[in-house]
Amino acid sequence: MAKQSESLSDGDKAQIIRQMLEPLLSPTKGEEANQSILDLEDLRRTKGGVVLSTKNIKPHLVLKIPGVKLLLRKPGAIQKKADSEGDFLYLVFNRFEIKGSKLIVTLTSNWAKSRTSKEGYLSGGSMTYEFKKSSGKWVGTFLKGFIS
Repeated sequence: MAKQSESLSDGDKAQIIRQMLEPLLSPTKGEEANQSILDLEDLRRTKGGVVLSTKNIKPHLVLKIPGVKLLLRKPGAIQKKADSEGDFLYLVFNRFEIKGSKLIVTLTSNWAKSRTSKEGYLSGGSMTYEFKKSSGKWVGTFLKGFIS
């Protein structure tokens, strides 16, 4: 599996990250988009805004989305937030995989549990898109998703 950084520029990654996050989270664009895949209500309930892990992405590549407060956090900081504020749902880009001329990207929602939490969460979700470059822009096609 090729690493995304070998053939994917920061500009390309920023474009792809925005294409996946904006329809999901934007108050004006997201209501019909992928709401059934990731639990937006739980994501938005988190104190301070929607938490996005910086695992596999550089924070400066995440452009502002109008009407959305994104909290970019390293995995360790996500755990600390859960320990101090309680359990919450967060987003993470788990996969950027180059397959020939295509790029497969997976965004998941996971629960951050405080170390003292007794909850057993069965919810979370994932959505995977296939991106192809067309006329200099990345175009994404929904491949699969789930919510539990």
